[in-house]
Amino acid sequence: MVNLQFFTNKILLEDFHLEGPAVVVGLSKYKAILFSRRVIRNLKKDKIEVVSFYDLIKYSAHFLKDKKIRKRYLVLNQYFLSSYDREINEPFFLFLGGASSVGKDLLASDLQHLLGIDRVTPVDVVREAVRSDILKKYKYFSRVPKKLKPIFKALYRTNQKGRELQINLIKKKLYNHFIKEGYRECDITGGFHAFFIFHGSHMVPGIEKEFKGKNKLLVVIDPSEKALRSRILARWEREYGATNKWNRKKRLEECENLLEIKRYILKKAKENKGIVIRDDNRLKVLHKFGEVLIERLEKILKEKEIKIMEV
Repeated sequence: MVNLQFFTNKILLEDFHLEGPAVVVGLSKYKAILFSRRVIRNLKKDKIEVVSFYDLIKYSAHFLKDKKIRKRYLVLNQYFLSSYDREINEPFFLFLGGASSVGKDLLASDLQHLLGIDRVTPVDVVREAVRSDILKKYKYFSRVPKKLKPIFKALYRTNQKGRELQINLIKKKLYNHFIKEGYRECDITGGFHAFFIFHGSHMVPGIEKEFKGKNKLLVVIDPSEKALRSRILARWEREYGATNKWNRKKRLEECENLLEIKRYILKKAKENKGIVIRDDNRLKVLHKFGEVLIERLEKILKEKEIKIMEV
């Protein structure tokens, strides 16, 4: 149940109960705020002080005039409700891939904030865990076998063989520890997290096929090369200082290496019929992702014979 007194400026629960889902399903942030305020204002007007989440969703959906957006809003929230009611009894794993600086972290951050997802893991964490395991086994870096040393390099500074090594080692670690831990959390602790997000360049299309279950989705973010080149160079300006005549050539070469990773990932996406979101605009990327995700969630609900609420 939801007590309306908590929907105040002090505790903004509506961020991920009203505004957040509204943004993910297609509204601009401004329109989502207006939508949230309209719902709360009418709840007060109708003197509704306590309402179930189910009824809150049905009530609020009336204020979404666009039929497609309203349908997505109902599907998304129905999935959350079904998860917490344990009609859906396994977590959904989201894998966000793409080259460095494409916007994976931004999308993960947006989803975390807008939907209240609290299990978000950068794949850099998984990679560091792999590196730690190797160093623990061999004691010193100098003793690490040559064939394993590419794991200690940045992905864009390795060759094809090094990339495959990194991806395979990280895939195993991701499954054996992080994904299995997700299932354990849901099965043993009694708590349930509807979504787990993993984001990083190592999330290349095809790896998700090796993880059991249907509750998974891998999406590659792919801005234009022009936009990506600009983002990379701007990021380096912020992190390493201004580009000048002494470092310009090296930075441009490094930038081309990163763009090669982009092309490598897109090749993998083509081979595995992966989902690629192409846009340079942050909000449009989020909206396109929302469409793909909700289509997958609706399919799962139908397979589970869970009736999607109607308005």
